[in-house]
Amino acid sequence: MRPKNLFLFVLLVLLNCSSFEVIPEPNLTQITVKSKSVCLTWNWHPFCVDSKPNSLMIKGVFNNNTGEKKYYLEYYTDSFDTDLPVGVSLKVDGIYYNLKKVFTEYTETLKVTSELNEEVINKLLNTKNNLHLSYSNRKQTFNFELSSGKSNSLIENMKDVQKKTLSLEKLKIVQ
Repeated sequence: MRPKNLFLFVLLVLLNCSSFEVIPEPNLTQITVKSKSVCLTWNWHPFCVDSKPNSLMIKGVFNNNTGEKKYYLEYYTDSFDTDLPVGVSLKVDGIYYNLKKVFTEYTETLKVTSELNEEVINKLLNTKNNLHLSYSNRKQTFNFELSSGKSNSLIENMKDVQKKTLSLEKLKIVQ
């Protein structure tokens, strides 16, 4: 190879190579806080665990981009429920609140996630009465009256999730 061609070859190789690489930093877009499960009825599962049919869970989500905090009620039902879910309602102090369904997940159990607005959260935290849950699909509605112990557990779960979610601050990446 002649020196002129060698120089051009080396120059092209160097121009195509980069001595540094730009790697975007990870961006945490949301932080999720979940409560313990509250089981509505007894069935053949020995313990009340996450995703057990006929169980409830409270979830708080902190959006790191906007600072917004939202709360959700997750209801798990049997996978044998083959009809399309319509939604979940929560009865607090004799008034049913239709919760906005935001997500439905079809896995080994059917999970319906509904948003809890501020009005429902305030009523839930200030009630002294037992709670009722109503789940509807296209064919039928299932009503559950929570015992005083389960109502108190759900209220305490809401308090814990709200406290943890409110304590979260926007994360900043320092360079």
